[in-house]
Amino acid sequence: MAIKMEPGTEVFIHIGPHKCATTYLQRSVFPNIENINFIHNYEKFDIKNIEFDYYEERIIEGKVNLISNENLSGRQQFGGEGGKFEKALQIAEKLNKKFPNAKIIVGKRKIESWLPSLYSQYVKNGGILEYNEWYKIIFDKKFTEFGKYITYLNKLFDEVFVYDLDLLKKNPKEFIREICKFMGVKEPIFENKIINPKLNEEQIKLMKFLNRLWVPREKTVVNRTDLRHYIGFLPRKAYFNPLFVTRILTNKYFLFGFLRFIGNYIRYPNNRKENWKEFGLNYTSK
Repeated sequence: MAIKMEPGTEVFIHIGPHKCATTYLQRSVFPNIENINFIHNYEKFDIKNIEFDYYEERIIEGKVNLISNENLSGRQQFGGEGGKFEKALQIAEKLNKKFPNAKIIVGKRKIESWLPSLYSQYVKNGGILEYNEWYKIIFDKKFTEFGKYITYLNKLFDEVFVYDLDLLKKNPKEFIREICKFMGVKEPIFENKIINPKLNEEQIKLMKFLNRLWVPREKTVVNRTDLRHYIGFLPRKAYFNPLFVTRILTNKYFLFGFLRFIGNYIRYPNNRKENWKEFGLNYTSK
């Protein structure tokens, strides 16, 4: 059933997809846009049953509302039911029924760079398969023709804005300017830095080995017929997980970074969670 909204209420929905600057936008850009109601919670979308109650309850009448969740275009890197192309279409249909007047924001990037990035995210979440195995067993090949998905969105919604990741790499200010122009909002002050970067080859090899020792972060990365997925016994902790260990062992600037991490951890106790994210997730080798 469609949500009823008062005049002057606008709803923009940023649907990802994964590995198309979504985390960057959610952390560095969208929260800094003035006079909008930014609604973001990665875990509050039930992709199995496709429920939007969390977002509907947080819409503010008479304001510009921006919903952002990359799972709204499926979970391409993990496979399973949520990683099917048909599931992405189904989510789009239900979004249209719930928010028929919504304006959609969706990203795209070249397939030759998108697939390795999706695979890297699969490994980060506990995957152990080689790239060719992942592509054959887990990834839905229909997503290689992502233009068909965008065409479907245009059939459902009156306004669909497609941003290109190449523009972000070439001209970040223009990239943000185009998104804000589509939304009719003022450009925010933002920090241009890489967030949730792709693992390099050395890190992927190491992390695939470490993933066999830890319990997978995502159940969908587990291949039920592959016994290699069942030997993991270590629980994933914020301070002790395969990604954190991989960053440490492959970072030639580790000593400097670790000392900075310890210093900030002691000096700024209220920011310890963000401090760990900076060191464990976003601090990369140059």
